[in-house]
Amino acid sequence: MLTFVKNNTPVIGIKIIVPESYYQSRVISDAILNDLSGVSNISIIGIHMYRSKLSKYPLAVSKGKEV
Repeated sequence: MLTFVKNNTPVIGIKIIVPESYYQSRVISDAILNDLSGVSNISIIGIHMYRSKLSKYPLAVSKGKEV
């Protein structure tokens, strides 16, 4: 996912939403948020809100991303 975001999303021309990893893990989205090229190419982090604690995503907020 990080490779795709870094190499392909700059030419798409619309806001990009990145999903959370499988089973409410943030492995994929954290990798993108912690990469300078990756984070600049996305606008929104998608999450599931099955539990209230999962609706908060401090890393995404600190990077200025909509959750």
